[in-house]
Amino acid sequence: MEEGRTKRRGEAVILTTLSANGFPHHSFLSEDEWHRAGDRSISLAVITSSRTASNLVERKIATLLFLAPDEVRTAFLKLRRAPRPLVADPDRSRFVLTIRAEVVATTPPGEVARLDRPLHYLRWQDRHETARRKRVKEELGK
Repeated sequence: MEEGRTKRRGEAVILTTLSANGFPHHSFLSEDEWHRAGDRSISLAVITSSRTASNLVERKIATLLFLAPDEVRTAFLKLRRAPRPLVADPDRSRFVLTIRAEVVATTPPGEVARLDRPLHYLRWQDRHETARRKRVKEELGK
């Protein structure tokens, strides 16, 4: 461990976008990179130069998969408006998407398997990264 860095644990969601030819692209978002505003809207902080960002701009659709021990939920999303640069992080843009539909996974009759934990991540970050991520999360909530 480098001095001044702390371990950060969290839960991630899986964002899937599609390229122009329909090829899926998966990325992981930590809880400080997305914000749900009510029942119909989600804001995402996405690296502006990423494949995810270009797919969202090009196709304007995505799915977001939430994994939890008691529920697996997929949200089907449509880009609401053009992305805007984030003040808190100039390398990222804010994408606001409308939730078109949500589906909760159900277990078929007779099946007994289930998730027993969400998708966890571990990263090391210094106090500047911690502060930047906090500002991004706050900006997504506005």
